Amino acid sequence: MFNPFKALGDLQALQKLAKDENFVKLLGHPKMKAMMEDPEVKEAVTSKNWLKLMSNPKVSMTMRDPEIVELVQKMQSKS
Repeated sequence: MFNPFKALGDLQALQKLAKDENFVKLLGHPKMKAMMEDPEVKEAVTSKNWLKLMSNPKVSMTMRDPEIVELVQKMQSKS
């Protein structure tokens, strides 16, 4: 399963995603922006602690949002 968070730690994957219009929309989505500004989320991404990141309630709630799910599914269909 595609995990956009894990791609943040992989330069080649990130370069590929940067060209994906759905990834750009995902990062620009207000709910994603708010989630990414959370200090606990930032720390988990910086430390590449994917378990901590995925168990964060703010991340779980954001990733279940129908608009976010739709964008992630569009990205999955391209990978």
